[in-house]
Amino acid sequence: MRHDPRHHPRHRRLSLLLATALLALPACGTAVGARATAPPVTAVSTAPAPATALPGAGPAGPAEAGDLLLTAAEVGPGYGRGAPPVADPDTPTACGGPGTVAAFPDAVRAGIGFTGPDPRQQVAEEVAVYPDAATAAAAHAHAADGLACGEGSAAGLTVVITPAEDLTADVGGDAATGWRLGHDRLDAVVVIARRGAVVATFTVAAAAGAELPDPLPIAAAGVAKLG
Repeated sequence: MRHDPRHHPRHRRLSLLLATALLALPACGTAVGARATAPPVTAVSTAPAPATALPGAGPAGPAEAGDLLLTAAEVGPGYGRGAPPVADPDTPTACGGPGTVAAFPDAVRAGIGFTGPDPRQQVAEEVAVYPDAATAAAAHAHAADGLACGEGSAAGLTVVITPAEDLTADVGGDAATGWRLGHDRLDAVVVIARRGAVVATFTVAAAAGAELPDPLPIAAAGVAKLG
């Protein structure tokens, strides 16, 4: 039987590292460009994601927030469910300081994760529904400030962070911003988009040796579901 290199123990270790780093990124970002050339990703499971609510009220309930999330089929071919992002108020931004969950607790949040055809490829989405559009805009700005440094930290890795890039024309919504985070073991793009009272964070990442999926179609598909 032919050996599948994706199942090599080293690749499994890299996948675990990638998943751990990915879970630490949702208040972070990456700027989009050069290496993001892989085709968009798809789905093994198409069931709606379970929604997880944090304390604080919002205009939508947890089930409604979960309905805004992408399915694996909408992400792209060959993608299945992976580890979801965790809305942890103790997680700081990549540049240090309180994360968006701590700074803006009055929201209903839901998240989902996907693993690509190559397990070293990971995609995560987090949706936050705020009481109103003004609060959502302030949360978006806070998340952007948390990435406004040339070098930061994610999952214990020191990462280089590119300047913010306006992606509104590429992915839609009222506003969308992207950053790229780089490390010799990790390449990631984070896109934070806002539509009305909803802010969605998309993180697309690849461990060293894997191709980074194109984040723009993934983010655009997610923003289209925000209403």
